[in-house]
Amino acid sequence: MAANDALVQPNEQTKVEFGDAQFSNEDGVKVSPNAATTLFLDSEKLEYYRNEKKYRLIRWALFAAFWLIWVALIGSAIAIIVFSPRKKDDSKSGTTNTYEVFLPSLSDGPNGFERLKGQLHPLADLGVNTLLISPVFKYNSNAADNTDVEDYILNDSLGTKEELRDLIQAVHDAKMKIIADVPLKLISPRKSKNLDGFVKRTKDGDVLDLGNTKARNYLLNGIAETLLDIDGVSFDGAYIHEPSDSDVKIDGYNDFLAEAKEHTKDEEKVFPSNFIFIVAADYEKGKNINAKAIYDRITATSAKNAIEKLVEAASRVIDGNTTFTPVLSSADVPRFAKNFNNENLLKLVNGLRLFAFPHSHILYGEEYGETCNDVPSLCKYPNLDYHSLAHNATIPAFGDGLRESARKIAVLHPTLISNSSIILKNSITRESIDGHHYSFVFNEGNTTKSIIYKDIVPAQFTGNLKNVGIDGLESDYSEKSENFGPYEYKVLKFLKVD
Repeated sequence: MAANDALVQPNEQTKVEFGDAQFSNEDGVKVSPNAATTLFLDSEKLEYYRNEKKYRLIRWALFAAFWLIWVALIGSAIAIIVFSPRKKDDSKSGTTNTYEVFLPSLSDGPNGFERLKGQLHPLADLGVNTLLISPVFKYNSNAADNTDVEDYILNDSLGTKEELRDLIQAVHDAKMKIIADVPLKLISPRKSKNLDGFVKRTKDGDVLDLGNTKARNYLLNGIAETLLDIDGVSFDGAYIHEPSDSDVKIDGYNDFLAEAKEHTKDEEKVFPSNFIFIVAADYEKGKNINAKAIYDRITATSAKNAIEKLVEAASRVIDGNTTFTPVLSSADVPRFAKNFNNENLLKLVNGLRLFAFPHSHILYGEEYGETCNDVPSLCKYPNLDYHSLAHNATIPAFGDGLRESARKIAVLHPTLISNSSIILKNSITRESIDGHHYSFVFNEGNTTKSIIYKDIVPAQFTGNLKNVGIDGLESDYSEKSENFGPYEYKVLKFLKVD
């Protein structure tokens, strides 16, 4: 019989069983039906398992467990994203220790550009990372105020274009930035005739009218031609401001900044994206920012009064898009250090200025203890003994101590987040981009004072006093009190990160 003839068409009664095949040399292959295994459940068995209460519970338990595990996994992923430590927003930090240089005060040796180049190393060593130099544009050298501009062209009385180029390159090699001072005040009648159509007259003098489109364009061209591409190097930014006796409108700033971004020459944008335009105004809220003078001959009758003014100025929170807030010198030129001849007081003034202010600010010669012995040119001003921007020299014996105390806080200052200050009677607390909080604890008086730490730090940080770092050492300050000498201060680092 052929194999095809042996095939049988299966029907509904057909049942296939597989048994155990047994092999024997004598009997051949035998299949045992008793050992057969059924490979499927019949309908009765399926119905039984479907309706049986025990198996229903097992099925529902497995179903619930499956989705619970999925929900737990998703929840864990969300928790990791939400609660993982994240990098602080560096844009909130005051990233600049700026030193303003009045170039004519460097004219006792080589020209101002060349003389300044020789001072970069000590400035960088002090923690300075930005130089604001003035004047860059042609100004009236016979006037008492270097903000009296004759024209927005290079001031070549302080050096040649090649020497300026060498200075900029040296600043960049020292890992610093260089910003040009751009005053809007004009000197009359010596100002250039090119500016005649761009003047706005005020009760105290003439200023460049930023409300005038042609005036804005003239200034932008002057900045570009003077500050950009000086034989391959450029300034890093321009600080544009009006003196206190002018009344430039904020909308003029807005228009100027908008036009600066789009300013073109030969169909190409003139200013690179990393060129910074700094304005002395909160141009979002439409109001000027006026930095307070910390000390002058009229209002500062005592050292304590000067410190109170310093803390008061720091408490005025400034927000908005202001990139840079210049803070006036803590010493009017008639010699803060000479009037208040105390090294600890000068250290405290330096420390408060470096720690307390909510934005980047200007540091002057007396802040770091530069002396006539250190930098003779700082003591020579051409007919400018009273000039508010000139460097004031401190008592020579105080130079090294002041520089060292300022250097420590200068390193910390760029990490402090703007508008994070909590100011109390004897402490100022600020947050850093490193995730920690720091408290500047000080004695404002000229006599010894006992300070209990838990009483002078913000209440939310008293628990953090258990883990405090000072000069790299960890200590428990929760129940600690100390006697602070006259004008003494310490900086506490709260090691616990909230």
